[in-house]
Amino acid sequence: MSVSLLYFIRWDIQYFKVVYPGEPWISFGTNWAVVLMTVYFIWGAALCATHLPMQKPEGPARTPRAHGKSRPGPDNHPSPLRIPWHFRAYRVLAILTYTSAFVISIIYTVVMSDTFGWGTSMFLKHAVNSLIVVIDVAASRVPIRVTDYIYFAGLLIVYVAFTVVYWVVGLVTGSSNIIYDFLDYSKAPGQAVTMIVIFCFSSFVLHCLVVGISRARDAMLELITREKEAV
Repeated sequence: MSVSLLYFIRWDIQYFKVVYPGEPWISFGTNWAVVLMTVYFIWGAALCATHLPMQKPEGPARTPRAHGKSRPGPDNHPSPLRIPWHFRAYRVLAILTYTSAFVISIIYTVVMSDTFGWGTSMFLKHAVNSLIVVIDVAASRVPIRVTDYIYFAGLLIVYVAFTVVYWVVGLVTGSSNIIYDFLDYSKAPGQAVTMIVIFCFSSFVLHCLVVGISRARDAMLELITREKEAV
């Protein structure tokens, strides 16, 4: 998957230069989502190649005690299992990839598909991406909570700030640096702010959808495990 995504990015950048000359490929939110997905799969492949599966401890860690007895760790409490930073980073990448894929698909379908259509590039980036995410969520065991939306909210803030900076640079240089018509801060600032608010609300709803899929996955796995244990 990682190699396929890298090849697609290379192809799409060349395609973009022909169809949208003068527009930076990385300026579009869709392409941010593609890059996120690529980094996520590369990171996951690297973890699989360098780490053995983590096993849940059988019981609380024990430390030696006088007279041959044993007791739990410091202060009589078992030491919590600390997850390495690269696994935590993988989880954050997964959450960002899952939510951004659904957001990009819905926004494009509702707002932009009538203008740009469903060519090969658009179909792969706005339909196949969500299909890949559904399969990955169902096949993985990445825990996802509603409060994890804060990660995507941070990404959304960064992208909105990027569009504003890009627009300001256009004002200074005399070029029209408007990435999307609905985010035109010069002609329709009110509309731009309204769309940003709508994006915040809709992205939270779609993040909750990702949470729902992950919980359905966990419930199904638990049911299968119980059935196997009952046999």
